[in-house]
Amino acid sequence: LTVREGKTFLQKAIGEKKPIYSSLPKQEQIKEEFVIEASDLWFRYSRDEKDVLKGLDIKVAKQEIFCILGSNGAGKTTALNVLSGVDRAYKGKLKIFGRDIKNYKTN
Repeated sequence: LTVREGKTFLQKAIGEKKPIYSSLPKQEQIKEEFVIEASDLWFRYSRDEKDVLKGLDIKVAKQEIFCILGSNGAGKTTALNVLSGVDRAYKGKLKIFGRDIKNYKTN
């Protein structure tokens, strides 16, 4: 998507809706539930190549909209591949819905 296409999509999806803050629990009552928790992830495609990910830290909360932006070759797709389990980081910790990524089956 281009930026313009993304903006148009979001405008159609959520329009001019404003969040209703009065119905939200107070901050101290919110127990944050993370769907993705990654700390110090390192990844490279082979031993002879440079690291593509260097110490990636990220937390994405349930129902949060999160964007990864960067120039071509910055590692966005690689990061998503590692976060989704398509590729495995050689260093660091990754939890999906509170479970270590190593506990998920890959087929």
